[in-house]
Amino acid sequence: IGLNYADTSCQITAPELARKISPNLMNKLRNGSMDGRLEEIVTMLQRKNELTGETDLVVIKRIAKSDEVLRKEFWEYRIDAVEKIQTFARKFKNGDNDWELMSDVDKMHVRVFALLYGGEYSDSENPIFKAISHVVDISKDAISIHAVPGYMNERTDPNSYMIQQVAKRNIEKSVNAPFIVSLSWGSASDLDGRIKMVHTGETISYHQMSSHDGQTYLNFDANASCPTKEPVETFTLSSKSPGKYIFMVNNYHTRGNEDIIPFAVILNLNGEIQVFEDSWDCRIRGNNNNDNESKMIHMCTVEITKEMISSLNTEYGLSSKQANRLGRLLLKFKEKFGCVTTTIANMSLLGENVTILKSTSLRNNKSLHTGRREGEDDANNKINE
Repeated sequence: IGLNYADTSCQITAPELARKISPNLMNKLRNGSMDGRLEEIVTMLQRKNELTGETDLVVIKRIAKSDEVLRKEFWEYRIDAVEKIQTFARKFKNGDNDWELMSDVDKMHVRVFALLYGGEYSDSENPIFKAISHVVDISKDAISIHAVPGYMNERTDPNSYMIQQVAKRNIEKSVNAPFIVSLSWGSASDLDGRIKMVHTGETISYHQMSSHDGQTYLNFDANASCPTKEPVETFTLSSKSPGKYIFMVNNYHTRGNEDIIPFAVILNLNGEIQVFEDSWDCRIRGNNNNDNESKMIHMCTVEITKEMISSLNTEYGLSSKQANRLGRLLLKFKEKFGCVTTTIANMSLLGENVTILKSTSLRNNKSLHTGRREGEDDANNKINE
């Protein structure tokens, strides 16, 4: 990996290393998709509180070690990875406080280091770089220092974490259906979901991904050929015809030396969410690559009724009494204010002479330590809040 400019030429990695990097990771280096998170690590997490002189990361690290945080091991390696990236970035000019002011060559050095940290550069993504987003989110989202322990515990709660993981992946895969069931786990092993359609006798899995009528199907599989450490599989259940479904979980292949693989099944019926948790004991069950249903774990039975389907098509409207009252109010409104229109400003309307102001942090300069915007007194702070 190298960079060439009119005034400089720089080789950042040895050719033999560059050849090992997967095409997906190479694209991340080239297209700048990493830069948002790196800017947060270099700029936001290194900003110092005016009163204590501590950076956001120092505060987060201290809280992570406290008795208030339940799963310290979850945060330890994530915080360590952020520290390693910050230490490397500080070798370069402006790497101690401002990503935007770093040179293009220096930024590429940091990108390569961050992406290859941990040595997993042959996969489709680096799970460590992906995992450190949890640390960044604390600095962005926590209301104050007192809210951080609760935020950390919520992030590591299996129910909360798995639901977030499923929701994120379903958005990425454009899943948009009222009745869905998802399988989520936290390892590179290849678990599989399976649906038995009791009312038709069909089975939906990676073998047969859709029912004959096309209304019930597997949206996406996970960890078959390109394993990740945050896999999700999602199935869509028919919203056209009533039916009864049995959801099962199978371990097709164990990767690594895992004895137990915890997992969760998240059932989402038009916004009503249920979570079913269990684990696959590899010491007892082993692998089931023959798809023997008697060895699979039966997780839940789901019934979609006519009433559930009908409720999806319910139209809500005003009664005649409400409509008449609204009509009278609208006439009064027009008498006082006329016909109100709204214009949405855009760049073409604003013209060329526009100054774009960029916030110095993604949290509107609100200090993680005190919950107070920097440079404001208490009275102004109350007004702004």
